[in-house]
Amino acid sequence: MCAAAALAVLDHLEEPGFIDDVAARGLYLMRGLKKLARRHKGQVAEIRGLGLMIGVELTGEAAPVLKGLKEKGILAVKAGDKVLRLLPPLIVKRGEIRQLLVGLDEVLASQASQGVRS
Repeated sequence: MCAAAALAVLDHLEEPGFIDDVAARGLYLMRGLKKLARRHKGQVAEIRGLGLMIGVELTGEAAPVLKGLKEKGILAVKAGDKVLRLLPPLIVKRGEIRQLLVGLDEVLASQASQGVRS
C-alpha cells in the first residue's frame, strides 16, 4: 500500500509542468513576503529560501507571530527563536498563499500597533 502511494506521488511529480508550477508559486510567495518585509521592516529582518521552503527571519521572537497565525487558521513552525519557517505543500494554491500573506500582514500590523516586537 505504501509503495503504491509513493509511486502515485512520483507519477504526479513527473507530470509535465508540475515542477514549473511549483517554482512559480514559490516565486509568488517569495515576492509577496519581500513586499511584506518592506512594509514591516522593523519586524522582518530577512526573507530567505528556495522554492516553497522559506524562512522569515524576524527582529524579535517568532512565537507571538506563530500564535497570531494559528488564531487565523494558518499553521507554520519556527526554526530557532526568530525564524518563521514556511513549508506549504507542493499543491498549495495561489489563493492559499494570498491567505497566508494577508494573515501575516495582519499579525505583524497588530503586533506593531501593540508595541510587540515579533
